Amino acid sequence: MDSHKKEIIVTVVCSVCVAITAMVSALIARQPVTTYQVKIVPSFENVVATDYFPLQIKNTWEYVGTARNVAEQEKVVQKEVRVLMQVMDITRGGNATLFIMKGHPSDAVWAITSEDASQDVVDVPGSTYGYLLIANKVFRIPEDRLGAVRKSIEEGVMPGFIEPGIISQADMDFELPLFRGQVFGSPDQIARNDRSYAWHVTDSTLYHAPDKEMIKEIPCYKLVYLTRSDYTEISFVPYVGIVSFSYSHHGSKAQVDLNLQDYRIHSR
Repeated sequence: MDSHKKEIIVTVVCSVCVAITAMVSALIARQPVTTYQVKIVPSFENVVATDYFPLQIKNTWEYVGTARNVAEQEKVVQKEVRVLMQVMDITRGGNATLFIMKGHPSDAVWAITSEDASQDVVDVPGSTYGYLLIANKVFRIPEDRLGAVRKSIEEGVMPGFIEPGIISQADMDFELPLFRGQVFGSPDQIARNDRSYAWHVTDSTLYHAPDKEMIKEIPCYKLVYLTRSDYTEISFVPYVGIVSFSYSHHGSKAQVDLNLQDYRIHSR
């Protein structure tokens, strides 16, 4: 009799255990599965802007490509062109550094005339402008404001103080370091949903380049500036600079496509 009771008790206990196990399993199955993804975030703490965009005296970049635009008498002229960009001088004041520049790839826009038709390669005269570096921001200062900016940072009311109204966010060419999805320019334009009138870093690619006996992986960023009338695209490689420049006008025929042919740079 005692043995029979024990068998009944064991059977009941086992049934209860099985039922509890089934209920717990069902509850576990209903719980969402948590997964984790490791995302590597690059560190920007040690980026030196004047190395990332190597702006030092005597650094030079030579660009070669084609330019086409309407010249005199509505004649379209297309020629191979060459543009030399170089750092001519440096001025410092406070936390601002002004690099006096000669030549820029954009100088080839509307540069071809009818007189150039007989030349094999057109050497485009270089414009004078400034790259003003403040923290990680690079502003492009046209020649007509260059003297005022230089005087302001050298002789202002305090070192590096720049008089209001001389520069604006619209003058910004680069905000370093670059990354895909980045947008910079005038605050009243960067919120537009048509991606116009501001610089957009639309893409980044990696390629491999020989470095003595090693192969190094190098990023290349594509920057786009779109307006109603034209389109500008720049490719930028850190520690080298601008490696390509393209421009097209939506109305009058104008097209420029340049690539970096040669460069001589050194960092600090």
